[in-house]
Parts: sequence; C-alpha cells; structure tokens
Amino acid sequence: MTVEDNIDPTAICQDITIQLDASGNASISTSDIDNGSADNCGIDNISSISPHSIVPTSDQTP
Repeated sequence: MTVEDNIDPTAICQDITIQLDASGNASISTSDIDNGSADNCGIDNISSISPHSIVPTSDQTP
C-alpha cells in the first residue's frame, strides 16, 4: 500500500511578545508560535530555521 498526501499542510501561527535580555537577544521555540497547525497525515515535527536577526519597529510616536 502506498499513501500519497496531496493536501498541503496548514500552518497556523499566533502572535507573541518576547522580552530581550541585556544583550538584546531572545529565544523562542516552535511551540511558542504554533496555534493549531495541521496536516492531513499528521505532523511528525515542527522545526524552526536557524536563528534570525530582526529589526524592531514601533508604531508609537515620540
């Protein structure tokens, strides 16, 4: 028997707020942002790609 999965997985993420340490770094895990992602044949694992640098922005005006 061969199973062929032709249905794309659904990635559902949630917003999070993180706190930076004294060096300006923070860590998150995939469970911090997953909000019910699913796949027709089940999900073996959820992984993130290597660490990223982000540029913080603010919608507050001085």
